[in-house]
Amino acid sequence: MPFLRQSGNCWNATAIPCWCMSAATRKPPTARPPLHAIWNRRAAREVKDLIKREGVEAVHIHNTLLLLSPAVVRAAKSCGVPVVQTLHNFRLFCPNGILLRDGQVCEECPHHGLHCALKHSCYRGSKAQTLVVVAAYWLHRVLGTWRGVTMAAPTEFDREKLLEFNKIYPMFDANRLVVKPNPVCVPNGPVTPWDERKRQFVFAGRLEELKGIRTVIEAWRILDKNAPELLVAGNGPLADWAKAQKLPKVRFLGQLPRDELHRIIGESRAVVGASLCYESFALVPAEAHALGTPVLASGIGNMGASVRPGFDGLCFAPGDATALDTFGGLW
Repeated sequence: MPFLRQSGNCWNATAIPCWCMSAATRKPPTARPPLHAIWNRRAAREVKDLIKREGVEAVHIHNTLLLLSPAVVRAAKSCGVPVVQTLHNFRLFCPNGILLRDGQVCEECPHHGLHCALKHSCYRGSKAQTLVVVAAYWLHRVLGTWRGVTMAAPTEFDREKLLEFNKIYPMFDANRLVVKPNPVCVPNGPVTPWDERKRQFVFAGRLEELKGIRTVIEAWRILDKNAPELLVAGNGPLADWAKAQKLPKVRFLGQLPRDELHRIIGESRAVVGASLCYESFALVPAEAHALGTPVLASGIGNMGASVRPGFDGLCFAPGDATALDTFGGLW
């Protein structure tokens, strides 16, 4: 919102936190009944009061789970103002939001119904919490809560997937789904020439299964003495496992400030994106492209879609550690 105000495009903007603070108490509620995730009357009332009191001319909604509930969408619509919702994931059709189960892409709920998530306890591994999420999105699908709302997806891949799922279980107006990419902010200045770049690659992200850190570490084991240096930026549950492999060409940097990460990416020969899931927006590849750095991407979802093979990077099969050995020309 500070950027909107500075640009002169926003005269009065108000952010409502995820717990929808009461105007009277200014404190988040201590009790969070499951029914609030389905229909939070208090949140809907406060949104409606805010729109009327402040003369709000448009409402932009991001995340309503679990505390605001989709009821705030209906509240905003009832005031007659334009409503936009940014879809940062696939939760309208998938209770866990990322179309991933047991380390594999899963589209069971979008194709066969939200009830499939109950069988696998897809939301936080809890059948009870999954039931709440399923109930919320099923009810608001039936009520047509997102009809008439402009929906924004961050990538063309997301848009195509959402339209595919929406044909099976309609949730929104297909003609109101647009693509609004997330912005990236990197330093201005000339791109570092290829022959001045260091013989190093970068993996930046959470060190967990779905980000493909196992694939990358195994690839560097296979490359052995022929490997360039790999700089791993980030932390996560697989950090100890990755360090325990004691690979001589792999260096762990931990969590870096964004400007430091950008400096390293800008002087490296490539960024490795090895995601095993669709992702909702591939941020690191977008930053790498802005810095003129090629991306070696797993050919899946937004990670694969972020690369034009042979132009700004190359793609490999998700989970295939041996594929990186074929890209030796980059180092």
